[in-house]
Amino acid sequence: MISRFKLYIFLKNPQRIGHFDVLLPIILELKKNDSNVFLEVVYFDSEQYEILKKNRFTYEMIDKVGVVKLLKSPGRRGSIVRKFFLCLKLIPYIFKILSKNYVIFLQWKKIIHPIDKIISKVVSIRGKTLTYQPMNNHYLEEMRRHFDEFGSPRIEFVDNEETQNTTNLRQEQFIKKIDVGDSALINSVDSLNYFAMMGLSNFSIIGYTHLYPEYVNYTKKKLSYLFA
Repeated sequence: MISRFKLYIFLKNPQRIGHFDVLLPIILELKKNDSNVFLEVVYFDSEQYEILKKNRFTYEMIDKVGVVKLLKSPGRRGSIVRKFFLCLKLIPYIFKILSKNYVIFLQWKKIIHPIDKIISKVVSIRGKTLTYQPMNNHYLEEMRRHFDEFGSPRIEFVDNEETQNTTNLRQEQFIKKIDVGDSALINSVDSLNYFAMMGLSNFSIIGYTHLYPEYVNYTKKKLSYLFA
């Protein structure tokens, strides 16, 4: 069982602060059952990092279960120079992953970029790669919006030409080569149906994480402290 090991959770460059609304309740719950759970978050984007630091509630919650760092590098965003130096700065984390007893690599939606594939491959030696999906509560509406009653993508036209969105949906739905790691974390059966139609597979239904007991208790304590 995982609880017998030191669990190291690695999260790379979350794209927006809302991702923590999904992930931190899970980690708080794990931490409650095993004090050896540790989260490490590394940012590439200084803007998102500063947004996180200004959000006192989320930042302090991360501090309770781990650490967050900003990896600085020269070059413009998206440039080859920047990507090269960021890859160099990730090398120590590769070795750290190999040194741990059990590792979980968390990644948003899909494993697409080469560096994510490398990290995922290394993590497979020590643990699992889990992708986390948007935890919305309106997937029935999303199904109706994107797919017809037969499960085919609804065709959208702009200037009498099929949109790229429709083309992408059709390709992902039928090719089904989307890499979600060892499992894709979703919140409900409705979301399972939706993401399956989108071409994803290998799901783990984890419910609505903001309702997890440890997260609710933590939030209540923080609110009591703020309004005391």
